[in-house]
Amino acid sequence: SLSPFGWHTLAVLLVSVPIGYASSQEPPDCTQPNELCLTDWRYKMDSRDVLKGLNPEQQRAVEITEGPLLILAGAGSGKTKTLTHRIAYLIASKKATPFNILAVTFTNKAAREMRERVAKLMGENAQNRSFLPFAGTFHSICVRILRQDGEHIGLSRTFVIFDEQDRLSAVKQASKRLMIDEKSFPPRMLAGLISSAKNELVTPAQYSQLGSGPAHRAAEQIYPVYEKILRDNMALDFDDLIGKTVQLLEQNKEIRDKWREQFKYVMIDEYQDTNAAQYKLVKLLTGAHKNIAVVGDDWQCLVPGSLVETSNGPKKIENITKGQLVRSASGYGKTGYFKVLERKKFTYKGEVIQIKTAFGKELICTPNHLLFARWDKTDSFFVYLMYSQGKGYRIGAAKGTRFDGKKDDTGLRVRANQERADRMWIIKVCESRQEALYTEALFAYKYGIPMLVFHAFANRAMQFSQQYIDAIYREIDTEERAKKLMADLGLVFDYPHFLPQATTRNGIKRVNVNVVLFGDKRVTLQSTWSASRISVNTTDRQDLQVFEKLGLKVRTGRGGTFRTEVHNLDYGHIEELVERIKEKKNSEMQITKYAFLTHEKFHFMPAGNIHPGMMFPVVRGDQIASDQVVAISKKSYSGLVYDLDVEKVHNYVASGVAVHNSIYSWRGADFRNILNFEKDYPKCTIIKLEQNYRSTKAILDSAHAVITKNLQRSEKKLWTAKGEGLPVQLLQVNSERSEGESIVRRIHNSVDTGRIYQHFAVLYRTNAQSRSIEEAFVHYGIPYRIIGGQRFYDRKEIKDVMAYLRLIYQPKDQISFERIVNVPTRGIGAKSLKGFREWRAQKNLSLQEGLDQAVDCKDITPRAAKALSELGDILTSLRVVLEEATVTGLIDSLLRRIDYLAYLDDGTPQGESRQENVKELLSVAEEYHDLGLDGFLEEVALVSDLDNLDA
Repeated sequence: SLSPFGWHTLAVLLVSVPIGYASSQEPPDCTQPNELCLTDWRYKMDSRDVLKGLNPEQQRAVEITEGPLLILAGAGSGKTKTLTHRIAYLIASKKATPFNILAVTFTNKAAREMRERVAKLMGENAQNRSFLPFAGTFHSICVRILRQDGEHIGLSRTFVIFDEQDRLSAVKQASKRLMIDEKSFPPRMLAGLISSAKNELVTPAQYSQLGSGPAHRAAEQIYPVYEKILRDNMALDFDDLIGKTVQLLEQNKEIRDKWREQFKYVMIDEYQDTNAAQYKLVKLLTGAHKNIAVVGDDWQCLVPGSLVETSNGPKKIENITKGQLVRSASGYGKTGYFKVLERKKFTYKGEVIQIKTAFGKELICTPNHLLFARWDKTDSFFVYLMYSQGKGYRIGAAKGTRFDGKKDDTGLRVRANQERADRMWIIKVCESRQEALYTEALFAYKYGIPMLVFHAFANRAMQFSQQYIDAIYREIDTEERAKKLMADLGLVFDYPHFLPQATTRNGIKRVNVNVVLFGDKRVTLQSTWSASRISVNTTDRQDLQVFEKLGLKVRTGRGGTFRTEVHNLDYGHIEELVERIKEKKNSEMQITKYAFLTHEKFHFMPAGNIHPGMMFPVVRGDQIASDQVVAISKKSYSGLVYDLDVEKVHNYVASGVAVHNSIYSWRGADFRNILNFEKDYPKCTIIKLEQNYRSTKAILDSAHAVITKNLQRSEKKLWTAKGEGLPVQLLQVNSERSEGESIVRRIHNSVDTGRIYQHFAVLYRTNAQSRSIEEAFVHYGIPYRIIGGQRFYDRKEIKDVMAYLRLIYQPKDQISFERIVNVPTRGIGAKSLKGFREWRAQKNLSLQEGLDQAVDCKDITPRAAKALSELGDILTSLRVVLEEATVTGLIDSLLRRIDYLAYLDDGTPQGESRQENVKELLSVAEEYHDLGLDGFLEEVALVSDLDNLDA
């Protein structure tokens, strides 16, 4: 059923999933919050089913429903999956009705994808518009709020939305009124300045107090006149949709409280990209419950002052520049100098880790910065968290070094072998057995995690049989408790302190994928550093299907085994391939990363996982040697942090320690709002999602080589999970004609070898450049389609019809009136239009009243007066049609009444194309038959270029 909110406003954006209802009754109307919605819906999916297919961090993000939550993630990390599962979990666990969930994405396309994913997840029909009505973009959400409550700040419910062309028309109109020269101050520039001010919630009065210069002074004059034009047309521009909503919520506590009560759960994607207005809006909509979850980018860095050794001596990391050579580990104890591709700089607020070594090295970095570490023989004792698939988690204690009957070995390895463990993390390093036993008991009792061994044979003194051990681990949800412990200690599931290499564990087969920085000792005169590698060895060729699908060769090994191995001198390529493997890997596959910075094996380890007693790779002279960590402390920090992206080897020496560089932080982002989030919600939970990548390295490297020439740019270097890819080729030609013919030749050659025309795309910078390419295609008989030459809703004929529809809907829309007043041609010139406008102002008549009385206007020609009167009759009659007809019916009546298709038919192919576009608009309108004219106009206004792309 339709509600006063009007479902039309979010049409294609909604996550539309009907919820299974058990009885034969119609399901309750959940457009209003009520107990019926919470208790009487019968969901087809159990909340536990929603958690299937999520990795541990994603699952944790889904299950933490109460209080503020910050999810640090990057492109391709599964954040959309996390958000959609979180929505489904909230509904399936009956914590909220669909009405109570606000989910904001930055594009309509993302909102559609979210809807489709939730629908697929819950096995429901994605076309039910009444489900999850408040999932969409900031703009679409604000339209809904303003349609319902905008009257409280003087807005009509029938306001129209000005698109970019309408905005420019209004700015031009304001410029003419103020006699501001458009050549000196282009309308597009002035519109941009006003838009920037609105995004910062700066009013015309405030704008006059800010900035200086001729352009600012021109915008300062235009701004209030532009606002009056909007009011006269009962219109809002895109920026107003958010700004007016902020104004509404700020000025009216009752309205603010109503929406806060409704939105019990708020989720915002791409939070670091929010501007000041959007940030303020989110704060106003988040009530006392503070159940807000935001997704933002992750970062890992060193603090300023960290000394980096360059070819010209040590330099502070903040003073390192792109292109400088810095010392890096190059494998097996050696070092070399490698080029800095980027220096990244971010703002950070939170804890940093201070690590001191026996040789006097001191490193300070963010807790998630990846370092290299390993365990050597130690007399210390470990208190550990152990994980076994099928059992869960337990807490235990072991001596750091144990004799396994043949040789000294790490105590973790011995315990893991005894208990068939899959992963182990060190909770604390203790100096005595008594301290270890105390710490073991403390953490076990504090978090409710058993100390009981997983297998009876692991402890000869065991009084329990395996039957009762299994029963205990079935009864206790150790997973939930371990998640809490790991979150509190900053332990990361993907970086355990010990990961067994056994190929079977608890009857479950494991395929070990070894990822090794400097996995090949061989060097050459050209490449003086060791290559890195990925290797897998298994007895079942089926295990390597993932690698064959990625185009990697599988060969026969010794003893009836099969193996695949990839070597590359650039460790970045290895990481990219790892990400592609992760996308396709199955549950049997285990990825282990380590590095031979010396002749001993170092594991990749976040700084937060480092413990005293671990060995660090440090520089002694010009060699990498092992040094022992002697002290670790944490302290609060607020300020800038830095990282370097180093070519080929992806590590560098900082403060004397060889550290990994963050090859994942490819997106330049503004962290202001992320930091504000942590300040506004100091008790927020922070969860990190792993990143991966989407494009070929050859393409991104070429793009990066171009963009680095820009003087003003963000500090970023794109990395990809799609491998090297084919090299980018540069073809130099001497004319437009030669360019077209060379493109045709390449396409013909490829088609002759088996490709099809659909495999090719030609991109050009401006529409004018398409002519020579089109001529070549026509001459050689290659079929083609131009995509995006002009946005569908920006075509003249479409804007004409839309202007009529807007004027029918909102009779005060002067901008739309002036567009169509002489379309089709009616003999109303600029002079008559000016006379009509002045006569109306003198008589104080509305636009429709003026049209109705136009025959009395003596300031215009009789022909123009008659034409204006007839236009008034057309608009009045079509408003009557609107009361009964669908949008499609209204457009059809409009086209017939003004004979628009005949007007477009000028006998040329272009005229025929324009007619086809208008007919296509009829087909588009058919999709919105249940929304009404207002809903259709909003959908069209809110649509973006990306949303129009026909994939």
